Amino acid sequence: GTLGCYIHFEITFCENSSYFVMVAAMAKRYEGQIKHDSDTIRRLFKAEYDTYEMKRVVLRFFTGGILAAAGAAIAFPMAVKAILMMVGCWLLVSRDFPARCRADKTLEQRKTALPVIKTTFFDDRVLLDGEGKMNIKYHQFEAIVEEGNYYFLFLGRGSACMIAKDTLKPDSQEEFKEFLAKKTGLEWRQNKSLLRMTIRDVRRLFQSPGKKKTGKSL
Repeated sequence: GTLGCYIHFEITFCENSSYFVMVAAMAKRYEGQIKHDSDTIRRLFKAEYDTYEMKRVVLRFFTGGILAAAGAAIAFPMAVKAILMMVGCWLLVSRDFPARCRADKTLEQRKTALPVIKTTFFDDRVLLDGEGKMNIKYHQFEAIVEEGNYYFLFLGRGSACMIAKDTLKPDSQEEFKEFLAKKTGLEWRQNKSLLRMTIRDVRRLFQSPGKKKTGKSL
């Protein structure tokens, strides 16, 4: 009867529950990719520099301002004033100089074509597929950053996933960001120019890049 069918269905479902869990874990949620060229490599190094070394960026900026102001306002010999102003101005305008140097060095050392890296997001892991394959658990990420037309997922200094926004499938960026924030337990960061930084942004400089939200990563 109906009850017998229900009991039979319940037993069958229980026997196969591990299978359904396994299939759910294997289900692809999002995917995106990056086709690397010299521009994306420079953007990647800049995003890393801004994420992990923004305190140094701020220090360089204020040091440059102080030196330039001292050269202009204090009665030093003309040669000293010129040196102070030159060094100060260089520090003010060379915000990303260390990141550019690292990127250029990487590009010079690269002997093969730059890769296309595909990133696939499952419920239990992230799969990188490009120069070999690598599975990453969500709790391994230290910082998730949105900058311009790209997402950057940092595992640490010198290790990151980069995704071009226009390659994201399905194309639901807000839902993707919510999904990744929940899975990693991290807050999204948006690296800003120094002139756009607020007091709250300055306070965040003294927190680790991978500040966890309340709750656990999955």
